Amino acid sequence: LERRCDDIGIDTMETGATIGILHEAGLFSFGDGKRALELINEIGQGTVLGRILGNGVAVTAKVFGISRVPVVKGLGIPAHDPRREKGTGIGYSISPQGADHTGIVTFQEDEPEKLAKMAAEKQMLVAAYDSMGFCQWAEADAKIMAELVNAFYGWNWNENDVMEFGRSIIKKELEFNRMCGLGPATDTLPEFMKEEPLSPSNQVFDIPDELKEKVLNAF
Repeated sequence: LERRCDDIGIDTMETGATIGILHEAGLFSFGDGKRALELINEIGQGTVLGRILGNGVAVTAKVFGISRVPVVKGLGIPAHDPRREKGTGIGYSISPQGADHTGIVTFQEDEPEKLAKMAAEKQMLVAAYDSMGFCQWAEADAKIMAELVNAFYGWNWNENDVMEFGRSIIKKELEFNRMCGLGPATDTLPEFMKEEPLSPSNQVFDIPDELKEKVLNAF
């Protein structure tokens, strides 16, 4: 399935989430790999159904009248469920890109205040990673990044400079969103994730809006 997505040139995560919501429209049953491949091939063939699916989760849900839509700012939510991984949920909510798993790593922390602080710092660090060309899998902290930049450019950066650089990027991206009409109302998760418990932990995403505002204000 992944190789076929690569051949066609479509994102595997968005495609997987799109096929997943078809279950609610009665067009797919979970575990049916053969049907999943057929649907992916329809995207490649440009059929009517394929053109709908090729536009992603949000468009597919709208066409088929599906109300439980796992998207943030139009981007499909990957496998990390925010009801369990609440730090990820904060990241998805406030990320300029929406449910971008590369914008924030998953982490577990019971105290909401600490989650908010970690979410803001991780967004800044990852923005710096991306802009400097660092691979996230290197998991370099701000101190190491500053040392590498200094060695290459002859600068005198420290950890705070790296974090401020990342903060300025996120701020510009959020400003761009606002100019495009993506206001604060889009900085949120789907309602069903706040109301429907996730089995078996029976958790919902219950982070208060004021904490998300606190993260956004950090930028």
